[in-house]
Amino acid sequence: MIVLIIFVALLVMICLNMPIAVALAISAILGLIITEGVDSLVTVALDMYDGSTKFSLIAIPMFVLAGAIMNAGGITDRLINFVSAIIGFIRGGLGMVNIGVSLFFAEISGSAVADRNGVTAGSGRDNPGARRGWHYHGRRYRLS
Repeated sequence: MIVLIIFVALLVMICLNMPIAVALAISAILGLIITEGVDSLVTVALDMYDGSTKFSLIAIPMFVLAGAIMNAGGITDRLINFVSAIIGFIRGGLGMVNIGVSLFFAEISGSAVADRNGVTAGSGRDNPGARRGWHYHGRRYRLS
């Protein structure tokens, strides 16, 4: 029953155009008040601080910074050109190039998850099809 109350409160706040992060926070605090009582609100700030100082959460902005530095230095463009020279000529090669660059970036950064934050955060891969002279027609790119 408590889960239903929290879920309904979350849906109502989302329908009222409240930001999702705020709606989730208020729903979590509502659940804490229902289950533990008002006295447990003292620990909310401490728990939030403890959760934000975890190593894994601190590492995420550093991977984004590493990706931004690689984009600014031109390493990602070189990686894209290198992988494109290896497998870019194959039909559907643009998708394979995307995966190949992600593999290389995961090896460089040391984290397979970090390549999503690092390589794709920059402008190097915004529209690779258009940069190669492809035009978007309907559902697929076509050379013209």
